[in-house]
Amino acid sequence: MESPSIKLDQLHFYPYHENFQEKVRHFHTTFGFNNNLSITPSLAQLMRLLVVVKSNCVRCVVLHTKIASDMNIAGEKMSQLFNYENSNVFTLQEKIALCYAHTLVLGAPNGFNKCAEALKANFSEAKIIEMAIIVLSMKEWAQEHLNKGAITFYT
Repeated sequence: MESPSIKLDQLHFYPYHENFQEKVRHFHTTFGFNNNLSITPSLAQLMRLLVVVKSNCVRCVVLHTKIASDMNIAGEKMSQLFNYENSNVFTLQEKIALCYAHTLVLGAPNGFNKCAEALKANFSEAKIIEMAIIVLSMKEWAQEHLNKGAITFYT
């Protein structure tokens, strides 16, 4: 899915920019888990799952773990998500995309350049933009759920 109105001139994003949250919410409807994306659905879902885990949104983790399971993403991948860098269950592209998701959510100034170079070498500009929007919109929604005090009840 091309995003002709978005150009990638750098890999850093600044969430305090005017109208940032509004733009992220708009993109969530375009790049959410029910949409056709240029990256694989499983890669997009692994990125979403990493974001919600790192964001500490339990409700989001439950939901996105269920979605990942329904998509037949191996439980081994989900259980090794925290150790993606050293795990042999992830492909190189998955590791690079997860590194990018991780740095966008938590920041990693010392490792970002290495991650960014690998990202540019392995993904098109359109896919990088798509990944950034997936991560940033997921982070925004996770934060919104946390702000509202959303919790998950097991029945």
